[in-house]
Amino acid sequence: MFRDHGYEGASLSLISTATGLEKASLYHRFPGGKDEMAVAVVERVMRQFGEEVLAPLAGDGALQERVRETASRLAVSYAGGERACLPETMSLADGRSACARLCASGIGRGAPNWRGWRERRDTRGGRRSGKRRK
Repeated sequence: MFRDHGYEGASLSLISTATGLEKASLYHRFPGGKDEMAVAVVERVMRQFGEEVLAPLAGDGALQERVRETASRLAVSYAGGERACLPETMSLADGRSACARLCASGIGRGAPNWRGWRERRDTRGGRRSGKRRK
């Protein structure tokens, strides 16, 4: 719902219809309303993205192979460029919502930290994969 309609376009009525839940049930589970729902969705998607798409970057093996596998997974995840990036569509909100701030901050609280992936050893030659060859 949020990926297709963005934060502003995903009304509670649309969310209610898509989930089959009454608005009261949605508010019971998410007392913070649409903003809380959106944050939960982004955190879950970013966590899954890290686990399913970016995981090869932190794995073992040759850097080139890890990057190639990640690129392949990215292509599948975004359906070859046909599928929107959820954090991008969500960050188009007015900027005041917790979800817009979460998305605009980068990867979000629920995503794993991938900063150290470049520091892993490239098993082909024992080089640090984050350092350039001369």
